[in-house]
Amino acid sequence: MTYTVETRRVDALHPHPDNPRKHPEAQVKHLRDSLRRLGVYRNVVCLADGTLLAGHGVWEAAKVEGVKELPVLVFDGPEAEARRLLLADNALARLATDDLGRVLELLSEQRTELVGTGFDEAFLASLQAIAAAEESYRTSGSFDGDVGPQGRTGAPRIVIECDTEEQCRVVFAEFGDEWKAGKRSCTYVPS
Repeated sequence: MTYTVETRRVDALHPHPDNPRKHPEAQVKHLRDSLRRLGVYRNVVCLADGTLLAGHGVWEAAKVEGVKELPVLVFDGPEAEARRLLLADNALARLATDDLGRVLELLSEQRTELVGTGFDEAFLASLQAIAAAEESYRTSGSFDGDVGPQGRTGAPRIVIECDTEEQCRVVFAEFGDEWKAGKRSCTYVPS
């Protein structure tokens, strides 16, 4: 398989009919902010006919923003490998985890200008609450306030109540396997 770097018109690209990833309006808004602020830096991969394999969200945001052209990698290879790429693009990214302390450090540097980062003030406040609860547990062995040990094993849990299922998906995607997603809440299990 090979990849060719090209510039393609946005209106000449189209989503893969089997793309398993959905891009809700809230995420597209963050992607739009990112495009305006940082430009295109994420891979957009397509087949020769313009069918997208990766970068569906960037493409959707570019359409809404009125971007006329995008840099793309044009995939040339077997159909089975194209479908593998369609799955791998998102699944492999979800396997990563974040260093919460470093995320907060970077966000605090951007505090006055979160546009384009994918974070907002409410999410930043949630992260700070989680970090404070973790620190409390590390230093004293217990949580302060409304956060405390739960469950049969007595393992500490931090519960974030979300307004929507989408917010839970964002939390789950951001922190990977350390998060267990419920229907309308997310539970973080400190290690």
